[in-house]
Amino acid sequence: MSGIDTNTKLMLHLNGDDADTSTNDSSGNLHIATFVGTAEIDTADKQFGPSSLLLDGDSDFLTIPDSTDWNILDPTDNTLDLWVKLAENTQEFIGQFIDSANFWTFRTNVGALSFIWRNGGGDAISISGGSVSLNVWNHVAMCKVGTDIGIYLNGVQVAYQGSFTDTNDLATILHIGVGINNQHVNGWMDEIRIQESNFFSASPNVGLTDIITVPNKEYTGDRNTRIRGSQLKDSDVTVDDLSDLTKIEDINFVIDGGGSVISTGVAGDIEISFDAEIQQVTLLSDQTGSVVIDIFKDEFSNFPPVVGDSITASAKPTISASNKSQDSTLTSWTKDITAGDILRFNVDSVSTIERCLINLKIKRC
Repeated sequence: MSGIDTNTKLMLHLNGDDADTSTNDSSGNLHIATFVGTAEIDTADKQFGPSSLLLDGDSDFLTIPDSTDWNILDPTDNTLDLWVKLAENTQEFIGQFIDSANFWTFRTNVGALSFIWRNGGGDAISISGGSVSLNVWNHVAMCKVGTDIGIYLNGVQVAYQGSFTDTNDLATILHIGVGINNQHVNGWMDEIRIQESNFFSASPNVGLTDIITVPNKEYTGDRNTRIRGSQLKDSDVTVDDLSDLTKIEDINFVIDGGGSVISTGVAGDIEISFDAEIQQVTLLSDQTGSVVIDIFKDEFSNFPPVVGDSITASAKPTISASNKSQDSTLTSWTKDITAGDILRFNVDSVSTIERCLINLKIKRC
């Protein structure tokens, strides 16, 4: 079960050091989560990985700016799933709300798993079922397949609504750990994902007979292995599976300013464990701005790479008054990579941009 692909709209692993107050969206969509109150990363309890999100049930939550990615009831199939470990039985996990007449929320209500969608007054959806156990990890999911909607607790369908056709988007921020009723999560959350597909091959039905496969490990990219290191505290890196030696692969490196303009200087290092040739570089940023990034390369024995080891010559990856750039010419670049080489990403200059994805398309030799 991979779990991250081109249909993934949001993927919060909530991995990090204890008491961190930032996290990365591993979907590739560069959504930026803001930690509110004393919300923090916690290494003491988690479902998968090194950590999870700890919320105190009082004033803690996360916010992410509005996006069409949050329109989880649009005409396509959609999946929303996450893990929770709760200390109280009425909690709101995730949702959007404008006012009491326009909101959606995925929650527990006196222990029952519940999903409500209200658009313009009355409830277009209001379903609930099952009993969420306290002080243990539970997997919860909402699956929309066509016009059928089911909610699932630890893989078992517990509620259903059919013939749903209201697809209006709510243009407002996404809240995690709180909702329209101001019922804050008291406990932990992990592996929060929004997917524009029927990922679990769900078949929600009125008889509540459907069962989905509960994830048994942290989601990874489709044919990807995720890499993290202490030197990459604010970055995520993915390297595609290399079983097909003729296939163009992707290396993705995210530089995240944690809600502020990213800093100049060294952003992090990765080791490449195979011979390859760089084919293309792409930059994608969270907003319009400018950034110049250099890439240094050297063998492990000479670590760390320095400015004299730059491979980009006079064609450094650059965004200028935009939010993206792409270069497949790579004029005068040193494009060959030898197994064991270290790549270092360095921000030469930046304006406005708070988060930037660097994608290198490479061909394994």
